[in-house]
Amino acid sequence: MEVINPIYFLRPKIAVTGHRPNKLWGYDLHNPKYIEMKELFKRILITKNASEGITGMALGVDQVFALAVLELKQQGYDIKLICTIPCLNHPCKWLEESKILYYDILSKADEVVQVSDKPYQPYLMQLRNEYDVDRCDELLAVYDGSKSGGTYNCIKYAESKRKPITFIRIP
Repeated sequence: MEVINPIYFLRPKIAVTGHRPNKLWGYDLHNPKYIEMKELFKRILITKNASEGITGMALGVDQVFALAVLELKQQGYDIKLICTIPCLNHPCKWLEESKILYYDILSKADEVVQVSDKPYQPYLMQLRNEYDVDRCDELLAVYDGSKSGGTYNCIKYAESKRKPITFIRIP
């Protein structure tokens, strides 16, 4: 008879939060810094044997994370991409190039969750973040240490729910 460690079967659902392109390296996701971030996400997801990657699909970190999950899926890893949408017209103010990527990612997702059926309102971004935190087992936070904004609010909510947080510091 063989004893199998039950921890082997626990595959975490990992969500992401992080800054938008204006606080990072701009809107070109081909920037070497974004590519480096995507590779880091992939290593973390593989190491933790994640079952789901959960992203709120905002510009910047969220979409880089989604691309990392999609690459892992293409490479044969057993991971699902869960995209959570905060409102009906989420990308309505985005550049056309950003909208194209957004809809391409959604078309490849395993699940798309519409968190609210209301039109864009800033508070809906926090509702989406809370949904992501409630669904996940762990949060990845790409964070510059600032004490305001959506990333900070998401981290505070995750802390209040006692979710483990892996911080990825950026300058």
